[in-house]
Parts: sequence; structure tokens; C-alpha cells
Amino acid sequence: SGLSLEKQSRIVLHGKVSVDELKKFYAKSKIVLCPSIHEGTHLASAEGLCFGCSIVVPPCPTLSCVHWYTSKDSGTISKFDTPESFSNAITLELDMWKTDKRNPFSISEKWQEEFHATKTVKKILNSVDLVP
Repeated sequence: SGLSLEKQSRIVLHGKVSVDELKKFYAKSKIVLCPSIHEGTHLASAEGLCFGCSIVVPPCPTLSCVHWYTSKDSGTISKFDTPESFSNAITLELDMWKTDKRNPFSISEKWQEEFHATKTVKKILNSVDLVP
């Protein structure tokens, strides 16, 4: 891996967890790695953003949401879909946190507002021209 031993020691991989455990993990995390290229909306990324985490996502042109999710100083798109590239993207995110270029309160506030039900419904209705 391209990560230093110190950085590797701070990464924890878990299997399936309950919703309550997941909330605790998000609350303690700074970065959510979501390498999947087969998701419609990258729900794990959206959840992490709402908890104030930044995200590292794959370079997938068919997942337009990853470009949107990283557009508000809230994450990094890996250059390639390889372990080395993801490692580099995680390192970049760690550096962003270390230099105060990521703020959990700002990330959470921006994305909770974006994903609020009222705003989401308006976007859906506007997309089908049902709202004047």
C-alpha cells in the first residue's frame, strides 16, 4: 500500500454492522471510502457527507453523483480505479483534514441541506416540469 504505517494503523475495516453502530462509526470518522462503481446514488457517500465526513470515490463517468458529492470541498475522486490510486486519494484527503481544508460542520451543513426532503422533492418535481 502507498500509505505510511501510521496512516494504515488508523484505518479500520468492518463487516456488516447495525444502523446504530454505523451512526457511531460515521460520527467518529473523517473520511468515507466508497469504491463501488455499481451504485445508483452512492448512498454510503451521501450518509458520510451528512455526518460531516469527506469522501473518496471512484473515477466513474456513469456515476454523476460522485462529481456532485465532491464539488463542495467534501471529497476526492480517485484518478484511477486501482488500489494505489485510492491510496493516493485517501492520503490527499488526510492532508486536507490535517491542513484544515476540510471541516466536518461545514460538510454536514451543506449536505444535510441538499438532501433535506423538501429540497429533494422540489428538485424531482422541477425535473419533470411539475412545479411552476
